[in-house]
Amino acid sequence: MDFTHLRWRLLVVLVGIAAFIIFFQWSTTSINDYTTQVHSEYSYQALLDLPELEQTLQTYLYRHGYVEDDQGILIETLDSGLQIASINSEKLFNPASTLKLATSIVALEKWGPRHRFQTAFYADGYIDPFEKSLEGNLVLTSDGDPTFRLGILGGAVSEMKNMGIRRVTGDLIFDGPLTINSLYDPITTAQKVKTYLIRNGIRIDGNIRFEKRTGTHLVSHFSSPLLDILWTQNAHSKNTIADRLGDAIGGSEMLAVSLFQIVGVPLNEIFITHSSGLDYNRITPRAMLKIIRHIIRWCSENEVSVDKLVPVAGVDVSTVRLRFSKEDLKGGVLAKTGTLLVTDDGISALAGVINTQKYGMVLFALFNSRGDVFAFQKWQNNFLEKIIERCGGIEPFRLHAHNESYVYGNRGWSKQALYADARISGENEESVTSLQ
Repeated sequence: MDFTHLRWRLLVVLVGIAAFIIFFQWSTTSINDYTTQVHSEYSYQALLDLPELEQTLQTYLYRHGYVEDDQGILIETLDSGLQIASINSEKLFNPASTLKLATSIVALEKWGPRHRFQTAFYADGYIDPFEKSLEGNLVLTSDGDPTFRLGILGGAVSEMKNMGIRRVTGDLIFDGPLTINSLYDPITTAQKVKTYLIRNGIRIDGNIRFEKRTGTHLVSHFSSPLLDILWTQNAHSKNTIADRLGDAIGGSEMLAVSLFQIVGVPLNEIFITHSSGLDYNRITPRAMLKIIRHIIRWCSENEVSVDKLVPVAGVDVSTVRLRFSKEDLKGGVLAKTGTLLVTDDGISALAGVINTQKYGMVLFALFNSRGDVFAFQKWQNNFLEKIIERCGGIEPFRLHAHNESYVYGNRGWSKQALYADARISGENEESVTSLQ
C-alpha cells in the first residue's frame, strides 16, 4: 500500500517537472520572438527616420498651403508588409490613371497574357462568283479588341474581294462589342464600318443590324497579345484602350466587383466610373497596394516580368521616362502615373514598386489632390528618393528591351537599337490577318 502511494507521488512530481520544462521553453521562445520582432521594427524605423520624412511632408504641405486631408500615402515592404509611411491610407482618393493597373490585372485574370482579340467576317449566305456578290448577310463578330481601328479592316476587305465579294445583297450584322475608340458608340462605329466597306469596293444593299449570328468564316484579324496591349496602355496612359477593355470586361461596376473577387479589394474602398481613370473615380491607398501586390504575385506565378506590364522609370519611353532618371536611380522604379489638371482641383498620383538593395521590393501609392500637379510630381520624386536612400539605394530590375529603351550592363546604362520583340506603340501595332 505504501509502495503504491509512493509511485503515485513520484508520477505527480515527474508530470510537474515536464510541465515546467514545456512552459519554460515556450516562454523563452515567445520572448525571443517578441524581442526579435521589436528589434527588427525598431531598427527599420530608425534607419528610415520616419519622423523626419513625416516632417518633410508636413513642411511641404504648409509651405504650399495644401491640406493634409487631401493627400493619401502608403508605402510598405512586399515581403513583410512592414509599413514605412502612411497618411490617410484608408481614405478614398481620385487615383487618375493609376487605375489602369486595376484594369490591367482584371484583364489578365480574365483572358491571360497571350490572348489575342479576334475581329472576324462571316458569310450568312453564299457567294455568287458570276455576280461577284454575297447573296445574304455579312456578319462582323468581335470580342472587344481595344486597339481596333478602321485601317485594320484593309487586309480583310482585300481578302473578301479576292474571294469574289464586291456586293452584299443582305444586311451588315454586328455581333459582339466593337468600337473604334471610346468616343464612338456601337451604332456610330457600325455606320463608319459600313461606309469604309463601301468606299473600299464592297457595296452593302441592306441595313445595319445588331444580333447574334454566325455563318461561313471568311477572314479574321487578331490583335497583338494582351500583355503587349497592356504595356502600351500603361506606358503611354492610353485612355481609349483602358476604357474599351473596361467595356469588354463588363463595365465599371463589373470591374469593381472583379477586383473584390480576384484581389480582395473591399467594395467600399473603390468606386469606378471609367476604367481609364478619367473623371471622378475613387480608391484608397491601401486598396491600390493590394492591387500592386496581386500584380506582382500574378507575374511570378505566370513567369512574366513585372516590367513587361509596368514601365521602368527613367528607362522606358513612357510617362515616367524623365522621372527617377539619375544614374543611381535608373532602372529601379516601376511606376504608373496619374494626372488630372482640372478634376478635383488637380490630381497627381503615382503608384508602383521600388526594388531596394536592403529590403527588396517596396510598394508605394501616392495620391496628391487639390493643388499644382507639377509641384506634386516634384515632391513625389524627392520624397521617394529619400525612401530609396534610406533603403540602401536601388537594385535595377532585370529588364526586357522595349522600343527606344536602355539596358543596364557592366558599363552602366546605354541606349540600344530596336529589339526583335519590340513593343507596339501608338499606331505601330502588330497586326495579324489570317484565313481559317
